[in-house]
Amino acid sequence: MNTANFSRIDSPLTATVDAIAASTASGASFIT
Repeated sequence: MNTANFSRIDSPLTATVDAIAASTASGASFIT
């Protein structure tokens, strides 16, 4: 039950982190 709760709270956070990570990877790839 606790895991499901954490999952719900983490979902938007994970999506944001994923977007930032993808953005950073994209930028690094572009610069490189």
